[in-house]
Amino acid sequence: MIIRYARHLWPYVLAALCCGVALYAFDWRAVGSVIGRADWAALGLSAVPILLIIFGLGTVRWLAVTGQPVRFANVVDIYLYIAVVIAVASQTPMQLGESLKIKFARRSHVTFTTSTMGFLLERIVDLVMVFWLAALGLAWRGDFGALAGIAAGCALLGTFALPALLRFIAWRFADTRIGNLLRALSKDALPPSRFAVLIACTAGKWLLVAALWRAAIQSVGIGIDFPTSMCLVSVVTVVATLSMVPGGLGVSELSIRALLISFGKEPFQAEAAAIAVRLLTPVMIGLGLIHLPILMLLRRIQPAPNAADSKAGQASGQAQPAGAKIT
Repeated sequence: MIIRYARHLWPYVLAALCCGVALYAFDWRAVGSVIGRADWAALGLSAVPILLIIFGLGTVRWLAVTGQPVRFANVVDIYLYIAVVIAVASQTPMQLGESLKIKFARRSHVTFTTSTMGFLLERIVDLVMVFWLAALGLAWRGDFGALAGIAAGCALLGTFALPALLRFIAWRFADTRIGNLLRALSKDALPPSRFAVLIACTAGKWLLVAALWRAAIQSVGIGIDFPTSMCLVSVVTVVATLSMVPGGLGVSELSIRALLISFGKEPFQAEAAAIAVRLLTPVMIGLGLIHLPILMLLRRIQPAPNAADSKAGQASGQAQPAGAKIT
């Protein structure tokens, strides 16, 4: 029993330890001086549009992986709950809070299998894309050749070996729910056009996240180029994901500090940059949750789509090219 509780509690213990180290190691007087001179108005003007575009890309991506019909009311409904889900998921371990999309999608009569397969596919493509961006960023900078090679190797492995790995896991867990889902995921691939939309939206999402981090760091007067921001986002995301710490609290701050120092920044600059990135969290949560009352109001006044129409739309979506569906 102790081992079971320890397994569930260790991410929180790790978060507490990392926060303690940050509280002790950071030069808070210097950090406060840098943060106090930040141009918060400029950051807000750049952060809000970027986040709204990220919500929009998430909407298009979810339409692509689930094959839902593109109707105005349906797209608005999906956009609203995607915005809420992204805001909530940012503070959950491994961003597993995005699984809330599966529950929200029931109203559109998307089957549990379809939405779960879509969720798993998004997570896999996210992970592969993060490794690709890490490899590109490190190679572009010319730093950490070994790390760039490892990141590129992981990305290649994910790109070419994951289908075979999914089939093996599905075979290993045959006749179980997860086995059936993985078998369906590895067998029933998306049409090429819809898969291209998924890849494009995922790449756009992570490039926008890199732009958002760069804007936050530059708002406190610390110069950083885009390749460095790509490296920062990719490596910190992988570390925070593996740590299982909700929101990467503490882990992300120490990771950003270590990376920026290795890139030649002064310790107090790296620490101020880490705090600036963390301050994006309440902005994203607030902007996402603003959509919640609108979503609840629209769902109250609008009837749920007809199940037969929704199934017919999904069936036609599988038969039609994705470009015709979601553009």
